[in-house]
Amino acid sequence: MIVAVLLPSKGRAEKLAQVLVDLTHQLQAADLKILVVVAALVDEAETIAAAKRAKRKHDSNEAKIDIILRSPGTTSVEGWNQAYRHAYQLGADWFVLGADDVNFYAGCIAAAVEEAQKTGCLVIGLNDMHTDLNKYGPHYMASRKFTRDHLGGVMAPPMYKAWWFDREVCEIAQEVSTYAPAYRAIAKHDHHTFSGEPAPDETYREAEQDRERDKVVYLERKAAGWPIDYEPVIGERNG
Repeated sequence: MIVAVLLPSKGRAEKLAQVLVDLTHQLQAADLKILVVVAALVDEAETIAAAKRAKRKHDSNEAKIDIILRSPGTTSVEGWNQAYRHAYQLGADWFVLGADDVNFYAGCIAAAVEEAQKTGCLVIGLNDMHTDLNKYGPHYMASRKFTRDHLGGVMAPPMYKAWWFDREVCEIAQEVSTYAPAYRAIAKHDHHTFSGEPAPDETYREAEQDRERDKVVYLERKAAGWPIDYEPVIGERNG
């Protein structure tokens, strides 16, 4: 089984390096392999260098690190979807919505997989120790089948920029009775809202500007019944 962690990164080379250590040192089930896809901005040399150093040091048969480049100005959602396409083409079975400000605790991925196997659910909410996980998981894990059949071939609906789409995905999963929270799968945010840092960094401040805009998108799409009115990123809608 291949679990791909999709990881767009911007302006956080030092944090990214630690996240990659966390992900490549996860407790492994016998049949579990982790693929981390870093979607770095092509003009961010420091981020790319940090990812390459981590790849040289931590890449192994059990935990691979791939680095893909995205255009300047690309949104987080575009980064997740580009990483998703890459992992999908490599045959990943599950996809985790990663981030460069999330601490993946030891055993996080294995615990999420265990919950999926126990419940048979196709979307698993990872525990950020803040959100009501019965409602949604900000860093959900979705199966290949779910992204193909219920999201139309994307990891996140592409009309969003950075916020609220996680609620859409988890609510769709609940509507078809295939969402489960995984309380032991801890993926804790490290940004100022939760960690007590004195101020947000530049990456967070830029993303914050899109919060209300994305909320409007979420409410409009919910009222419309979550339409798949966009193109897939995997080539064929059922491919």
